[in-house]
Amino acid sequence: MFASNFPVSKLKITFNNLFNNYKKIVEKFSIDEKRYLFSETAIETYNLNKSLLKKN
Repeated sequence: MFASNFPVSKLKITFNNLFNNYKKIVEKFSIDEKRYLFSETAIETYNLNKSLLKKN
């Protein structure tokens, strides 16, 4: 899950830098792989209701 370690990581890196580094790492991943890394895994793990989540 992306940024699940961020409360500790922010001691060494900003969220924007962390996110930009992840984007570089996953640039060749499939759309589904990116979706699971950045959202779907957390949605499933925490049993979130997708209809209540904000869409951008």
